[in-house]
Amino acid sequence: MKLARIKKAVSPLDVLLLLVPVGLLLDHGGADRTLVFFVCALGIVPLAGLIGRATEQLSERAGPGIGGLLNATFGNASELIMAVVALRQGKTAIVQASLTGSIIGNLLFVFGLAALVGGLRREKQALNVTAAGVSSSSLHLAVIGLLIPSVLFSTTDVSHERVTVSLSYAISAVLLAIYLLGLWFSLKTHRHLLE
Repeated sequence: MKLARIKKAVSPLDVLLLLVPVGLLLDHGGADRTLVFFVCALGIVPLAGLIGRATEQLSERAGPGIGGLLNATFGNASELIMAVVALRQGKTAIVQASLTGSIIGNLLFVFGLAALVGGLRREKQALNVTAAGVSSSSLHLAVIGLLIPSVLFSTTDVSHERVTVSLSYAISAVLLAIYLLGLWFSLKTHRHLLE
């Protein structure tokens, strides 16, 4: 019984995990950077599958709300790791492009695919109005939070860059607080409305 579970838990793609140490060895050995990139990229593929399987198992025990939060958090772990590394090196343009691409990808691709697949099986799809309202309000606030510093920076002199950065920090703190309060709302106080 246990052997069957292990075989079921192991995917054929998990063999690619062996490429992670190979990529590290190639990097330390001074191999071509393009080769190192592709070897490491192939090594990461099964890691994403392992994270997906782990969050599915956790959501079975914790419930759909916590499971969705874990899925969203770990599903964007690569962007978070890349953002931290790039910010430490002062490459803010890469972080901005990565986050913008992630947002657009999640909104367009994931939602579009969900709507398409759901539409293949059903003539009409129903959404929880409260959950859709909370999500759309959070999205609107995030867009406004992204626009305010961008508009200020593009309409003022470069000498006001310090003000723009300070405003960006303040807006990010407010958005983080709103996000945490939204989690409290959806997972604790109004959980019954969002199930």
